Amino acid sequence: VGNWQQQFLPTINNRPISDITFIDSLVGFAVTPYTANDTAYILKTTNSGDNWNRIFVGATNSIGGFNRVQFLDLNTGYVCGNFLRKTINGGLNWFPVNTSGIFPENMYVLSTDTIWIIDSESFAGGVFRTTNGGVSWEQQFSGGTQNPDHIYMYNGRLGFMSRNGGSPNIYRTTNSGVNWNIVVSGEYFRQMYFIDSLEGWRTKGDTLKHTTNGGLNWINNIMPYGGIIMSNVVTRFHVLSKDTLWGVGGYVRYPNNQERGIIYRSTNGGANWLFQVPDTNTVSFVV
Repeated sequence: VGNWQQQFLPTINNRPISDITFIDSLVGFAVTPYTANDTAYILKTTNSGDNWNRIFVGATNSIGGFNRVQFLDLNTGYVCGNFLRKTINGGLNWFPVNTSGIFPENMYVLSTDTIWIIDSESFAGGVFRTTNGGVSWEQQFSGGTQNPDHIYMYNGRLGFMSRNGGSPNIYRTTNSGVNWNIVVSGEYFRQMYFIDSLEGWRTKGDTLKHTTNGGLNWINNIMPYGGIIMSNVVTRFHVLSKDTLWGVGGYVRYPNNQERGIIYRSTNGGANWLFQVPDTNTVSFVV
């Protein structure tokens, strides 16, 4: 797990990265979010991130910026912010997908036909699904002032949604969105991933939690803490297999007050974790 190398992005006007995805070990895409009177970008790498190219540049007042990027294969992908766009040639060209006046802040793409989008706007928003690639949309949930802002679908039947703010709750559907039931009260998620229909992980930007019964119950994963580790939060994670997980978000502080981000790794499904400070010799202890 050593030998981390810093990678550099092209000029994107000091914009942050809002989402990133890799299709294989070489090809990946990243997007930047909405900022008023600024520019949004879609970036692509074909050499594992050694080089990134700007493949789409647009004014955010017309495209809305991007919160999410998903690819089904090397050619077909989607981005969303205030609008939904699609590529069928690996990002060379992007065209708008009809959303019937819905402004998708988040999405989950199951296939070219079945796409779920989230609009958190009060009353007019909610959860929407298309089964014909965007020709028409069906509202699957309306929560009024508590409409969700994140969604994750494991398959066409099982999925979750939540809202950060107001009265947060995590909802689950097991029948393709016909019914949504609260499975966790007072919490939300920013990222979620299930390895099968029962076992999954989620984070809301601080704590990583694990379920083995389809999201009905969740337990905290205890991350390394103490010593030079000043923060052990988990903001983003990746599940490589049932056993191997990676995470980021925490940081260490050295005696000279220098702070460095750390990378977590588990090889037993999150029961125990190692940590590493990239490009240093500060490597791992287990909790």
